[in-house]
Amino acid sequence: MWRRPGISTRTSSYINALLVWCFREASDLAQAVGDNGREAHYRRVAQEIRAAMLARLWDEARGVFPESSGDMDHVPIDANAVAIVGGTITDGQDQKRILDYILSTMWSPWGSLTVDIPYPRTRPEYHNRRVWPWMVALEVWARFLAYSDDDGDYALTLTRRTWGHFLTHDPYSTFWEWVGPDGTPETPYTSLCHGVSAGVVPILSTYVTGIEPTSPGFRTYRILPHLGDLEWAQAVVPTPQGPLSFSIRRDGQPGRLRMTLASPPGTKGEVVLPKGMGSRHIEVSHVGPRGAARVSAGRRLARAGPENDDADVIAVGGIDAGRWLLEAY
Repeated sequence: MWRRPGISTRTSSYINALLVWCFREASDLAQAVGDNGREAHYRRVAQEIRAAMLARLWDEARGVFPESSGDMDHVPIDANAVAIVGGTITDGQDQKRILDYILSTMWSPWGSLTVDIPYPRTRPEYHNRRVWPWMVALEVWARFLAYSDDDGDYALTLTRRTWGHFLTHDPYSTFWEWVGPDGTPETPYTSLCHGVSAGVVPILSTYVTGIEPTSPGFRTYRILPHLGDLEWAQAVVPTPQGPLSFSIRRDGQPGRLRMTLASPPGTKGEVVLPKGMGSRHIEVSHVGPRGAARVSAGRRLARAGPENDDADVIAVGGIDAGRWLLEAY
């Protein structure tokens, strides 16, 4: 459990947001194994904690969660990022309010600080308005989940600020435990190769290429890429059925994208492009021994969701196992 030394938490926003997340995940696992009783129980507990958080801790004036019921002044990054990632805050406008507040009060040249204003009696000081990469990774995750055209770019900008800072400073190859107020490791005992600071890597793999399961074991999946200002991205995801690989590359003109997909036997997928990509159509070709043969065109949908509220998307569903070429324009 992360706790600021010297700070009285009482009812902690961070701990309760974690509990909502854990019980929601537990409910999904129970559903996957057919345990309807536990699924309903865990879902109900998550809903009860969420309702209590919104009633007792949510600061409507600022649009954020404060540290705790015992400290309504300080706003920590971890509680608010986890509230988005873990499902406490699902409304798109409230997610945007949280992320805008973090951007305006906590961003520094090398990432997001732990809190908006300094804690008064925190010892040691390295818990106080410092950049802790595992917290920054949660914000990156939250920005991808609350995706809009701007938030997608902000997620990549924030990634470059923190992890780009590591790659341009000694030792130029590893991820530090935390960053001091002047952009240095701050203490002689700061780890310069800290495992928990690498959390952004699977987040980028998941949300830049956009590969995610929609049923247990990747029997069904969805690909919703968030390229931002990147020219290309590719990833290979291990699944119980075998590796699933996807690549996407801009093809010269706005809205033109070239994608390749190789999916293992026993899977069925969907490729979705948000409006921000600029594409209006997708052509799909099956790649066999004799080359590519066109089989379908993408459909234009109006689909609401946390990744594209009230936005038009184009999608191709029912993609079976095999090798596929997808061209968007």
